[in-house]
Amino acid sequence: MQQTYKISLFLIALFITGSLSSQNNTSSPYSQFGVGDLTNKNFGWSSAMGGMGYGLRSSQHINFKNPASYTSIDSMSFVFAFGVKSKITKYKTLSDEITNDNTNLSFISIGFPITKWLKSSVGLLPYSSIGYTIKDKDALSDNLYGDCTKYNFGEGGINEFYIGNSIELFKKLSLGFNISYLFGTMEQIRSLFFDESSEYLATQRQDIIRLNDLHINCGVQYYNKINDKIKYTIALTFESKNKVKASYESLTVTTRSTSAFYNEINESHVEAIINHVYEENDQILLPNSLGFGFTLNFDEKLTVGGDYSFQSWSNSRILGKTDSLVNSNSFCLGMEYTPGRKSLTKYYKRVNYRLGGHYTNSYIQLFDEQIKDFGVSFGFGLPIKRTNSLVNLSFDLGKRGTTDNNLILENYGIISLNVSLSDIWFVKRKFD
Repeated sequence: MQQTYKISLFLIALFITGSLSSQNNTSSPYSQFGVGDLTNKNFGWSSAMGGMGYGLRSSQHINFKNPASYTSIDSMSFVFAFGVKSKITKYKTLSDEITNDNTNLSFISIGFPITKWLKSSVGLLPYSSIGYTIKDKDALSDNLYGDCTKYNFGEGGINEFYIGNSIELFKKLSLGFNISYLFGTMEQIRSLFFDESSEYLATQRQDIIRLNDLHINCGVQYYNKINDKIKYTIALTFESKNKVKASYESLTVTTRSTSAFYNEINESHVEAIINHVYEENDQILLPNSLGFGFTLNFDEKLTVGGDYSFQSWSNSRILGKTDSLVNSNSFCLGMEYTPGRKSLTKYYKRVNYRLGGHYTNSYIQLFDEQIKDFGVSFGFGLPIKRTNSLVNLSFDLGKRGTTDNNLILENYGIISLNVSLSDIWFVKRKFD
């Protein structure tokens, strides 16, 4: 029974790993800036609590947001977790509306003990995502060239494979770090097509950035109690700025005039190559990041907490350019209530009830308008009978952007399903 369980986990891990590295996680026009839409690194339970997590600790969950939390994993347990996320977004301008949806695997991770004081985690998740298609029909120079159609298309993003460790000091202080391998491809295509009757050729430009390099983030948690019923955790996280190795390729061509839109440059339609640039030793400068969080736990029933984070994106460079990036900050608040964790007869008392909210000033600024994101969330942690495992379900409702200055307002809803499976490690059972 246990051997079959572990084989099943291994097969699921292979499937999720292959799918996660090739999926498209967004359809937002804002993903064309910087390195794309940054991923909220909310594993399992924290999604329903506004995304807060710097101070969270649990033997049932893996908390990637603060690697110092890995010491809360039980010394005899193995934790396997993965998540699926579905997002529906209504994009609105002053003159138009469109709705789109994305359903993707959001992460895969395992947590396990090495010694009583040293715990580890390994996982894969997206760092950022790019995915958009923008069409604009216009006339150039008072119809001197005729009607034309402009297309902007982008896809790809950055994936993050991490290995983390944490150690416990003095039974109240935990230190941890994640060493991440960032890799991925970011592709953007800009096209200008004229009407079929036009004598002018269409033009397409394809820009591709490929990157791979190491990245490190650190965390600290101090946990203690005020009295027998009230416990608290204070937490800090830090990431130093990092120069990520990248290669850049740009190809600009003319093609036969057509109303068709190609997501990639097709050699059979190319009339002439206008420009081809390839730079192998380029870089993307990722910012300093600082996070602070806290949690309070009352009688093992109610947990409340909050996070604040800051990222210095104004000092970052994407291949030497700022790309309209500014410093960003985020606030998260959340709570979890469990009526009776040890109740044997009433299942609803063992359910974790969660609620939260967030407010973010993003790293994008357009027409002197910093793009903001805010929303509320709620959800449940559903215990699996006769195990220490949980199914976590969360719902997020929020807004990003504005219709001012001809920008885009996004109204979104997110449903997240996360499964956290916990099993006893290094114990040989005599009976199955």
